[in-house]
Amino acid sequence: MRIRTVKIPVYFLLLGVFWAISSDPVITALASHHEFNIQDSIRGFNDLLFVILTTIFLYFQIRREHRKLEQSEKQYRDLFSSNPNPMWIYEVDSRKFIEVNTAAILKYGYSRREFLEMTIMDIRPREEIGKLEDAIKIGETTMSDGFLWEHRTKSGDRMVVSITSHRIYFNNKYCSMVMVTDVTEAVNSKRKLEQSLAKEKQLNDQLAESISQTRKAHEESRKMAEVINKINNLVIMIDPKGNIIWVNQAFSAFTGYSLEEAAGRKASEILFGPKTDMQTVALIVDALAQRRFFHGELLNYKKNGEEYWTQMNISPILDPSGQLDFFISVETVVTEQKEKEFTLNLHYKAFREIAWTISHETRRPLASILSLMALLKEQLTENEQKELHGLLERCSAELDTIIVDNIRKINALEGSITAGRDEDKSKQICH
Repeated sequence: MRIRTVKIPVYFLLLGVFWAISSDPVITALASHHEFNIQDSIRGFNDLLFVILTTIFLYFQIRREHRKLEQSEKQYRDLFSSNPNPMWIYEVDSRKFIEVNTAAILKYGYSRREFLEMTIMDIRPREEIGKLEDAIKIGETTMSDGFLWEHRTKSGDRMVVSITSHRIYFNNKYCSMVMVTDVTEAVNSKRKLEQSLAKEKQLNDQLAESISQTRKAHEESRKMAEVINKINNLVIMIDPKGNIIWVNQAFSAFTGYSLEEAAGRKASEILFGPKTDMQTVALIVDALAQRRFFHGELLNYKKNGEEYWTQMNISPILDPSGQLDFFISVETVVTEQKEKEFTLNLHYKAFREIAWTISHETRRPLASILSLMALLKEQLTENEQKELHGLLERCSAELDTIIVDNIRKINALEGSITAGRDEDKSKQICH
């Protein structure tokens, strides 16, 4: 720019020196054959010609430089207008937009006219106004690349931008030229990445916690299995499909079925037999289908075919998500109690029959005797008394016969209890 500034004066100086040196000899040669006043006229014409020529020369030089300047300004304006990033020029003092490019108009949704009626504050959220004022007062360093701002479009959308700003003089005003880069997508991607990393860290922490809890649960399960194996109750674990998945040692020792023999099979295949009550089995199946607790008694069979009675408590076990994991049946062998109950039932039946006999058959002759005794207390003739005595003898004999029969029935019932216990006890209990 400095070379272009001194070029025209140098041209003018060289032309003047050349003209001064070469014009005097020419004028002297031309005027040598004429009078003295002709030489003055020629000199005047020479000066006028110099002025005209220098004026024409300066005109073309200035026009040429002006065209170059216009071309340069056009290139800079085209660069400003066609820049793919939003750009604008605003006056520093008033904060008003002086010029905006096409990219800014398309990006923010305002027309050029609307932009020129606004200030740079109008595209900022309120919470950033104070920060922007401080940045303008401090200078360009706080508004350079890497410092992120938030802008608002005409539709109200917000975007995160990076700003490059330079102070310039434009139309004789102290202005700032701003170029904006939309980094919303990059910031969102960074936030998503940070969230993903945070989520991954959280998942890793949860995984570590889960591993710790699993180890703890495994240890607790091992201890629980050891306890279950050592209790006397029979314990069976059944999967949702009804297959046995585990039995404790007490079950194997009592029934004769090892874990290997029982696993994968249904309880009905190895434990049920001819006298197993299928009505109770139906209740068990219904309870398991509805995931309900079941409590009841059932006649089962050992591996050697021996019958035994079991009192079972079946519970559904759910996983943390609420889904069925398995069923556990804790059973107590009650065969001895059942036999005692059967014996008591037979005694109860026998004594009930005896009580019925006593309350009905014995009461009839006894009531007659009591009535005859009451009549004997009255004043009766000798014949009447003899008749009553005869009736008393017959009633007494009848009562004696009934008592003897009852004693015989008691003996017979006691004998039937002993002889028919093994034959009838299961049939009567199941019934």
